[in-house]
Amino acid sequence: MSSTAITLKAVQLEVSGQKQNSSEADVKRCEDLILNYSKQLAKEKDISGIRTLVESVRKFYDLIGKARASKLIRDIVEHALTIDQGKDEKIGLLKNC
Repeated sequence: MSSTAITLKAVQLEVSGQKQNSSEADVKRCEDLILNYSKQLAKEKDISGIRTLVESVRKFYDLIGKARASKLIRDIVEHALTIDQGKDEKIGLLKNC
């Protein structure tokens, strides 16, 4: 991961550029960007940011299939669980998934 901070807008821009016929390399790059951003949010202890991330990349889940989307969501949730905040925020995130 680079030292520059990733923004939600950058993630949304990358996700919106993905199409059904996108190359495997493009899809993988997009997945990596999403995961790196969720790690960054976890380090910042921003559970609401992770919730926003999950909501904003929903269209991408349809492009990558159920199994791959499940793994991506599971990894994002694992990042969220490392945050020491109240259970209510984490439960809200899980309900949003």
